[in-house]
Amino acid sequence: MSRPHVEELFGSNDRPAEDLRRGDGAGWLRSPRSLDHLVPVSMVQRFGSWAFDAFLICVTVGVPALLVGWWFGPDSVRSCQFVDGSEVCAPLDAEALRFSRVTFWIFAGIYLLVYARATTRGRSVGKRSTESEVVDAHTGEYIGWPRAIVRTALAAIGTACFGVTLLFAFTNRERRTLHDAIVGTRVISP
Repeated sequence: MSRPHVEELFGSNDRPAEDLRRGDGAGWLRSPRSLDHLVPVSMVQRFGSWAFDAFLICVTVGVPALLVGWWFGPDSVRSCQFVDGSEVCAPLDAEALRFSRVTFWIFAGIYLLVYARATTRGRSVGKRSTESEVVDAHTGEYIGWPRAIVRTALAAIGTACFGVTLLFAFTNRERRTLHDAIVGTRVISP
């Protein structure tokens, strides 16, 4: 059985190609396209998607880690009492602190993998809300798992360092952040 040529399926590289929807609804397939048609996102879109994703990580990592520590952690995690109308809490001991940290990093690792998976499809929840997507800077294709994980980890580190990577976007026309430049990606407005 012969396989059809790529250009017959997706069109040639000299014109922008259409997005094709898979029949199973699992996501978008990106066909090869010219880089001339990639429009960089605006700073409002860039900041909006960052703020939405930062809020989402606080809700999906911080809140569950806090609740797991409170419900299943050592008793010293729950050592607050009300005295004369105000709450008095004892400092955490080493065991409770270790449990809280491990719980937080487990949830953060799960979030990293889920977020990286969304990035391989081009869009995180924040990117969907601002109508932007992550693509390879040279080909315009969606990126794979290894690059998505590295990009997500670098973005998290940069955000933890007071948004250093986002500030890098102010210095170039393509509005690429530091983690985009390192991994070789661009955020575009399709």
